[in-house]
Amino acid sequence: MSRTFITGSIMFGSMPHIDSSQAQPRTTLTLAHGLVNKAALLTGGNTVSDVANIELAIDSCANQYQIDRRLILGMMMQESRGNMGVITTYSGDLPTEGLMQCSGCLGFPGQHGLSKEAIESMVCGGVKHFKENMQHWSNRWSGTSVWPALREYNSGNVNEADLGDGRGATASYVADVANRVTGWAN
Repeated sequence: MSRTFITGSIMFGSMPHIDSSQAQPRTTLTLAHGLVNKAALLTGGNTVSDVANIELAIDSCANQYQIDRRLILGMMMQESRGNMGVITTYSGDLPTEGLMQCSGCLGFPGQHGLSKEAIESMVCGGVKHFKENMQHWSNRWSGTSVWPALREYNSGNVNEADLGDGRGATASYVADVANRVTGWAN
């Protein structure tokens, strides 16, 4: 079964059905005029300055890599819930760090009040990695590129017949990011 996924004026295209049985209660994260409901990011120790710098970093990286800022925010919320001081996780022996929980990116576990440059480095590192994944999938702004690139970002490889196959990573990742693009914050 296929669904067309539309948010705002963006149409990502046809998204294969992914089991959403692990759905969680939702808190709205506004993506309209302002980028974020700042209260959703003022958790886990983030400062007002951190949140302002997150917004600037998302805008900068979106422009640099031509990726919609709503998707970047959705990925960041899925990876770290926007917590500046998120712990480092590991994919095998490979550390994944920072706001975007990306291999090869710097992280600042337990730290907040970071510089604009440090925050932008974390966000752009993840966006660059995602853009490279998009290039593996024809680099078009459509479901045939965006969804498998998200799956690859999370698990390192893709079962094209089932984007819900996490291959050891988060099975619901693609659906979760899609939900975050529409406003799911927690």
